[in-house]
Amino acid sequence: MSCRPEVAMNRRPEVAVERRPEVAMNRRPEVATERARRAARSAALAVACVLPFVTGAPLAIAMPLAGGAPAARQGADVDERARDDSERTRDDALAALTEAFELGLLDEALALTDDWPGGAAALARDGAAGVVLARVEFALGLADAARARLEAVAADDPARADAVAELAALDVEADRLDAAIARLTDEMGAPRGDLASAPRAAYTLGRALVRAGRDADARAPLEAFVATWPRHPDAPAAWHMLAQEALARRDVDRARACRATAAELGRWHAYYRTRRLQRRAAPDAPEPRVGLAQLWIAAREYDRARAELAPVLERSPDYCPAWTTLGELERKAARVAEARVAYDRALACDPTAPLPRFAAAALALEANDDAIARAHLEHLCGSDAADEARYRDAHLWLARLLLADGDGAAAAARYATYRELGGEESLRE
Repeated sequence: MSCRPEVAMNRRPEVAVERRPEVAMNRRPEVATERARRAARSAALAVACVLPFVTGAPLAIAMPLAGGAPAARQGADVDERARDDSERTRDDALAALTEAFELGLLDEALALTDDWPGGAAALARDGAAGVVLARVEFALGLADAARARLEAVAADDPARADAVAELAALDVEADRLDAAIARLTDEMGAPRGDLASAPRAAYTLGRALVRAGRDADARAPLEAFVATWPRHPDAPAAWHMLAQEALARRDVDRARACRATAAELGRWHAYYRTRRLQRRAAPDAPEPRVGLAQLWIAAREYDRARAELAPVLERSPDYCPAWTTLGELERKAARVAEARVAYDRALACDPTAPLPRFAAAALALEANDDAIARAHLEHLCGSDAADEARYRDAHLWLARLLLADGDGAAAAARYATYRELGGEESLRE
């Protein structure tokens, strides 16, 4: 399996352009135009890796916040509405508890349980909340309380699998490795099927096996874990253990790749946590939500990206980066027409912005709208961003369009700029 997710981490945005071999210089002008379209398509497919955060942080992958959105009110019956309101309140409380734990705000997490919907009795019956609260308690050094809370989760509770996984995690922390492995496996030593829905079951089994010196046996559950939950907070640690296992087999290339993936995911979690903290501190500020939307786009979680962008576009329609991010969202979701509209809105908001203009030109070339593409490219190539290497393909695309129109001298001049910026592709096929 591949060790590296498709993300770009901790680097300045650059346009990844497909390299094609140089070919003879005697093709017809229309061939050059088609070449420009194909190159534009390659670059457009790479735009996901070049959208910078508003504050300069790079794109990254992201993991959904545990605990879903509140359920919608349904029905007209008074009792049914009251029940839905109660469920929504509990879901909100669980989401807040989970977020506080994930952000390391442990005291806040504990405080949230003081006013739990339905009181202490309802909290005691809530398996999902009990699992999160047990993790909070353990993080605060209350291991016995955490274990008691997890053992109290009923066998028929939907969160029972997660509770068993966390009990095994407590066993590992207490160095009771045999107990942890026994808790997570069946009589044949295979991972328990009834725990398949609990992410930390596979992870904890792999961790217990590694701690027991059984790296080879740990490989399968760890690979299953990162394949099923690639953006889980424990994924970086799982990749580190897979690197350790690969080194034990003297598979140096795999070990190196797994370590790189672990480092990338670790950086992503740092960015993701920062954005969430920023959103909590300033719920109406556009920057954190746009940054989170970019994370969700990179994770291909387009609905979540829309959920972050929607309030920004409604409350701050003049915040131009939001429209650029929407364009990228629509493009990645294969909604090209909507992407072009969004990029046009971004340019109407800020005509000097180079990124939406570059993306708009690429999509116009792909759609055979050569006149629109040329207008965008001429604007970009005459702007202050023209000397930036990440936009050098704009010079190549414009050169090919000029060549197709029979303006060989202008095409040659534009192509020379492309080469000065480090481009290596030929002007013609």
